[in-house]
Amino acid sequence: MNTTEIFDKLWNEYIERTPSAERIQELFTSKGNEVFNDHVAFRTFDDERVNIEVLATPFLEAGYEECGDYHFEKKKLYAKHYEHKTDKNAPRVFIS
Repeated sequence: MNTTEIFDKLWNEYIERTPSAERIQELFTSKGNEVFNDHVAFRTFDDERVNIEVLATPFLEAGYEECGDYHFEKKKLYAKHYEHKTDKNAPRVFIS
């Protein structure tokens, strides 16, 4: 799956669950604004079935690479961020 397919699938699943998001996007575009994602963020659990590595797999297969990891001690949160290797307009991906 390529980057466009991944984000189209995610968007379609999101608007199924949150129809108001599509209406908000339509409102912006009807006023002449362009809507785009500069980044997306996902939260998961430290469980081998749904951990960061599992969620990162489709992005890595689509040309993303790991660009950093972050430890937020007070929030007890660990995160990684990914950027596409060649498409600088592709959204950055954060998974914590």
